[in-house]
Amino acid sequence: MRDAVDPDTESVLESEWLLQPEPGNGISRRSFLAIAAAAAAASGLALGDTPAPVAARPLPAIVGRGVSASTGTARYLVEEDFHMPNAVTDPILVVPSGWDVRQAGGSFTFAYGRWAKVTDGGGLPIVMQRRFTAHTAGVLTVDFRFEPITQLNGVTWTIGTTGANAVVLTANSGQLSLQTPSGTQNLASTAIGTPMGVRVVLDLAAAQFTVYVNGALAASAVAFAQAATVLDLFTMQTSEAFVGNFYIDTVRIHRGFLVNESFVTVPSGLPADWSTAGAGAVFSIAELHGSSYADRYSLLVNTTAATETATFRRAFAAQNDDLTLEFRFLAPSGAQNVSAVLSAGTTAGVQIGASGGSITYADASGTPVVCYDCKPNLWYHVRVTTDTTNNLATVWVNGKTAASGVAIPAVTAIDTLTFGVGAGASGKVYLDDIRLSLTPPLPSDYVPTPVPLNTGDYLVGVQTFAGWREGHHQGWDALSPYPSRKPLLGWYDEGDPEVTDWGIKWMVENGISFELACWFRPLDGVGQPIKVPDLGHHIHQGLFTSQYKSLVKFAIMYENISSGATNSSDFRTVMVPYWIEYYFRDPDYLVIDNKPVFSIYSIPKLITTFGSAAAAAAEVAYLRTAVQAAGFDDLIIIAPQVDANAPTVGVDAQYKYSVGSVAALTEGYRQNLLTWRGNAVVDVVPTISMGQDQLPWNLTPGAWASVTDFEANATWVRDTFMPALPSTSLGRSMVLVDNWNEFGEGHFVMPSALAGFGYVNAVADVFGASAHGTNVTPTTTQAARLGLLYPAARTQPLKELPPPAKPEDYWTRWTFNTDGDVEGWTNSEKNQVTNIQVLGGVMTATSIGTDPGLVSPDHLGIDAKQAPWVRVRMKSDTPPEYLYFITDADTAWTQDKGTQVIFDAYNDEFGIGYAAMWGNPKWVGTIRQIRLDMMSTAGNFTIDEIRVVKVPLPALSLLVSGKYSRTAVPLIAPNGTPMVPAAYVVEAIGGRPEWRPDVQWFVGVRSGTTLIAQVGSSSAWVGATSVHLDAPCQWVGGRFYIAATYFQSLGFTVTWDATAQLLTITP
Repeated sequence: MRDAVDPDTESVLESEWLLQPEPGNGISRRSFLAIAAAAAAASGLALGDTPAPVAARPLPAIVGRGVSASTGTARYLVEEDFHMPNAVTDPILVVPSGWDVRQAGGSFTFAYGRWAKVTDGGGLPIVMQRRFTAHTAGVLTVDFRFEPITQLNGVTWTIGTTGANAVVLTANSGQLSLQTPSGTQNLASTAIGTPMGVRVVLDLAAAQFTVYVNGALAASAVAFAQAATVLDLFTMQTSEAFVGNFYIDTVRIHRGFLVNESFVTVPSGLPADWSTAGAGAVFSIAELHGSSYADRYSLLVNTTAATETATFRRAFAAQNDDLTLEFRFLAPSGAQNVSAVLSAGTTAGVQIGASGGSITYADASGTPVVCYDCKPNLWYHVRVTTDTTNNLATVWVNGKTAASGVAIPAVTAIDTLTFGVGAGASGKVYLDDIRLSLTPPLPSDYVPTPVPLNTGDYLVGVQTFAGWREGHHQGWDALSPYPSRKPLLGWYDEGDPEVTDWGIKWMVENGISFELACWFRPLDGVGQPIKVPDLGHHIHQGLFTSQYKSLVKFAIMYENISSGATNSSDFRTVMVPYWIEYYFRDPDYLVIDNKPVFSIYSIPKLITTFGSAAAAAAEVAYLRTAVQAAGFDDLIIIAPQVDANAPTVGVDAQYKYSVGSVAALTEGYRQNLLTWRGNAVVDVVPTISMGQDQLPWNLTPGAWASVTDFEANATWVRDTFMPALPSTSLGRSMVLVDNWNEFGEGHFVMPSALAGFGYVNAVADVFGASAHGTNVTPTTTQAARLGLLYPAARTQPLKELPPPAKPEDYWTRWTFNTDGDVEGWTNSEKNQVTNIQVLGGVMTATSIGTDPGLVSPDHLGIDAKQAPWVRVRMKSDTPPEYLYFITDADTAWTQDKGTQVIFDAYNDEFGIGYAAMWGNPKWVGTIRQIRLDMMSTAGNFTIDEIRVVKVPLPALSLLVSGKYSRTAVPLIAPNGTPMVPAAYVVEAIGGRPEWRPDVQWFVGVRSGTTLIAQVGSSSAWVGATSVHLDAPCQWVGGRFYIAATYFQSLGFTVTWDATAQLLTITP
């Protein structure tokens, strides 16, 4: 769940994230083309780096927007904010999920939640391509924004499909230009340090497009550069000659909207397809930080000096069908005659107003009717749907129904949307996220109506993570190499209400009646009103617009580790009002005895944020007072991370966000919960867990419970743990499940390939008053609708392998069978272990601090690649902690050279625990020493045995510079030639690889030398030198394989031990 650096404790400096290209790694355009031409001659291929020339056609005159109307359901096909590009799938190359990036000649880098940057070192171009759902009819809109850091020369953006670029834009020598059938047309000037937003509106039927730059109309009705009947590919590319860098803020591709204006492409100026009016009114673009950094621009309408109402108007093709309008507005001093009107010319239909502390709609006679309240300095999200047949409308405000099925004026041929802001001292209003579209009927095969399972007196909740809308987090690329984690919904979009309704169905039909959702404050904008929380798509776009929202309750967990900074003023004037308005007031929010349930993730971090426990307590007290002023009796505050200050701060109960890998074991899990309850500083709410395995995100292996053990643990919680709590305990009735969808952190019960419905059915079987219903999954047709933001055919090389075996063989072991002989183990430098003695075949000792450790003898000489586990048999008063190590090459004891020991029993019972050293990337080379940290508190412990397990390397193993990877496996060509995955080896020896699918080339750069090879070819290139290969190159399992002896050309020694089936590549 902790998805980023802590902005308060770890600065996000460019130097921490930047993957600098090697000095001098670029080659000149001439050198590159010479090498490439030689390779092409050998293979019969052409480079094809630039679009093919097209026949000249007359350039149409620039006129009004004039594109044909959109068709199909309004949807985003790409919504990339580069908020947190995937930095874990590849150890060297940062790649945004869903994108194909060629960066051998430079780098793609980012700072979490703030910026992404393309850096080109010269020579090989940087190419970023994004496939999206094929668009075959109607209008497609492509929005993107960039900011030059250096002058851009030859940076190109194209929109089209494979082999055909309908649109070609180029930034060169301070100009953004357009390639047209008749030549190049300059559109606008670019400037270093100045953001530039581009909107391209493509009409497939007319085979033409219109371009807006920073909102201004730059070109209209331009013929496609190349004929294209399908649009499914967006490309950003530098030239071979370019040396420099630029920021890329956002790429958004959408279709089906009549109006869609979020000002992401208008960092300055105004959108030209809107008209403004109002004497004395000032319209401008303002930079606010109440949302993600990419979404920082809003329209400001200032009428404080106006003499009449200001209007902001947009015309569109006349519509007689049902419509959905949504928009957001912020009135810092209170709304003063703010309005939104859908009309046919000047005849008003839908009319929404905000003034005098109220939001209104106009009834059938045009009379304003109050439907909701309106406060100053708070963003409001208004959504209206119309029923044209019956002249009715439903109005939602901030996710809540404000007026349902109310009569509105009967107006047809709606063709205009107008916003108004009245003149006067309070006339300063921000507008944003304006969207108008046809309201499609629900699909006939929509999610079947859920039938909730009765759980009697049990209140069963599940914790949920917000991170599965592609383009806003690490993304599905980090998960797809691990197919057991694939949800039964597919790689879904959590901002889609249909996805949410499937989740609601699966929850409530298995007895889960509420979700506890992660909530992140935007990273920037302390003191500025929040428009949308970071990663808020599930709640605000999915849940708030879902059909079955009323069947499940929700609560929020303020995730204050990865959220943006706050202070007392911001907390009281921004965050608390937002929570009350958007969540606590919602009729579907979880409220017990008129007390909303609210979680704060980390109480220690809350104390750090406000400076002291007393200061944190004061803020919590203010929160309670504000909640009471809103009409509630109080607030129930729960937290997973607590310390001794929790009661003082005002926490009512504690729970666990993650139980960890110990939950994979029945006895270990139960003892863990009992110990946790015994050490609790406030009331407890039990957490049922399926375990944890963090390989995709943290590269840390763990363990998962079988469905049988999970159900047994849940039964124990119901029958033993909960009844033993005090009669007044919240945990007597409430239980939390860990977790619904933490696929990356590796604790999830959402139906997936791992266990199907096993975990949720187990919850139903334990807490349900009757048997659960039939498990229903989406059909192929239904599933195809749920993940449009992730490329449907995208595949990644598999990384999911079973853990290594655990044989009885060992490198060394310590059995403590001789009285008085500690066998070389000593107290760590912290000196927090006393009374060390060996007697009766065991070692006993006492911890007197919070960081006790015992250190093994020195110079163990253990080959890390053949020692995947350390096995410990011991017992202690408290749960065991970690096993640390140093190597011959790295002799510093550090946190990252440690792995948790997972025991099947403790609490003064002997248990066997294994530390999965194979999952720690630092466990390489020769292990010199290990250190066992038994606990993190004072207490007693007894060790029976410590053993370093020996597991021979599997057949066909690869070592590169002494490093072993379980997933980078060589293969043997039909002629007996050992072959290696080229990208893995090039990275392991300090290079940067890339794959060129258009010509089936592997390209790499190392120490200024360019490497080129091609699928099916028996020759490759090292610089300008052709190298014969012992076997043709192959593409197998999503990887490019090349004969291992190729790397001899780079000065490496390649050795193949046919008997041991071991291939080594050494400098």
